Amino acid sequence: MKLHGKLQDVLEDATNGLSFVLRGLLNRLGDDLKLLDMSINSIDCEIKALCKLHPRYKALLSIPGFGPIVAASFMSEVGSGEQCKNGRQVSAWCGLVPTQSSSGGKIR
Repeated sequence: MKLHGKLQDVLEDATNGLSFVLRGLLNRLGDDLKLLDMSINSIDCEIKALCKLHPRYKALLSIPGFGPIVAASFMSEVGSGEQCKNGRQVSAWCGLVPTQSSSGGKIR
């Protein structure tokens, strides 16, 4: 990540006028950022592994624009999809098409 490199350059530059306290704070925040990056990478690997194992994820990954994170998010929201009768209802639930509403046998 570019921020890590830039932060290290700023911390190593003795002529930039940063106080000792601020340098220490920025150094600790940089360490926290590295830990967050490692956690994100770990979770990303877990999601990718999950997508390889589950057949429903594989089907979602075949859709253009669907990657592991989008597929996992979609599956966590929709679940099995049994609450919808067809793909049109799923699309309406997602907001991709106008909502499906009917009354008295008339479909609008």
